[in-house]
Amino acid sequence: FPSVAADAMVKVKDISRVIESRDNQLFGYGLVVGLRNTGDTQRSVFTEKALTNLLKKMGIKPDKKDFKSRNVASVMVTMNLPPYARPGQKLDVNVSSLGDATSLSGGTLLMTPLQGPDFNTYAVAQGQVIVGGVSGKSQKMNYKKNQTTAGRVPNGAIVEKEVKVSRDDQLN
Repeated sequence: FPSVAADAMVKVKDISRVIESRDNQLFGYGLVVGLRNTGDTQRSVFTEKALTNLLKKMGIKPDKKDFKSRNVASVMVTMNLPPYARPGQKLDVNVSSLGDATSLSGGTLLMTPLQGPDFNTYAVAQGQVIVGGVSGKSQKMNYKKNQTTAGRVPNGAIVEKEVKVSRDDQLN
């Protein structure tokens, strides 16, 4: 017969928490490319500036009149960095449209540094954006279900820097 004591056993990890062991929130500004005419319009000036700066760093000097594509969108990328995350570990990130894009569906997030409140980079994100909504348009109607301007990149972030967890050996 099993004893009552055996049934009542509780693991320490289920009823305790390590002091200073907590998630850290990270964020970054990025670009999603590969959109089918659902990206930001020319009214989103920061998208044009970010794309121009990126292309200049790659040795391409675009002219302002060249920016007519709606295949790019500015996004904010966020994630929670769990305690004890190690460099090289992959984690999910959230991607949300910053400009006037109508959908991020089918887009790819370009390499985006993710920073903590101290503005140090702790992870870098990149990858295919998965959205939970759908949208469509015909001559007679527009169709939208759920959110298409926010999504996730599964395993899209790679931890670059470990957050040190400090523990006090003395209790107050």
